[in-house]
Amino acid sequence: METWPGYPAPPLTCPRINGYMRYPVHIHSRSAQRKWLSEVYHDNPGWINPVTAAERGIRDGDKIRVKSSVGEIVTKARVTEKIVPGIIAISYHVGREESGRYGSGRKSPFGRDNDPDLRNIFWEEHGVHPNRIIPNWNDPINGQQRWMDTVVTVSKV
Repeated sequence: METWPGYPAPPLTCPRINGYMRYPVHIHSRSAQRKWLSEVYHDNPGWINPVTAAERGIRDGDKIRVKSSVGEIVTKARVTEKIVPGIIAISYHVGREESGRYGSGRKSPFGRDNDPDLRNIFWEEHGVHPNRIIPNWNDPINGQQRWMDTVVTVSKV
């Protein structure tokens, strides 16, 4: 007798996303509006192994489309050996639509532009949030959100 039901594994020809990649500057996605933290880290490229990237004709810095069963996002590729083949890792710290001038580049409806540091913003990128492509499916065994096993397609834009 099985202790839990069997679940078919998705094909390994498609990358899986690790949407829970952490960058040691931000605190989850709550700190993107902090001006000094956003100056250090304001964009979240898709980290992808050179083998996986080469199979798709992707080079470092290329715009890539990451598509799942529930949506798609476009970001830049960061080709690196730090990620194992078959995985694309995207930080979830930035890319929120409502994070003020520093986090999203947009003024809050109730915000004021009276911060003298606004003139110091040199970046135009604000990232994309991977939650848009991670289905809200619970793990069948423990009931927790499945952050790291979403099957995606990755293609050059």
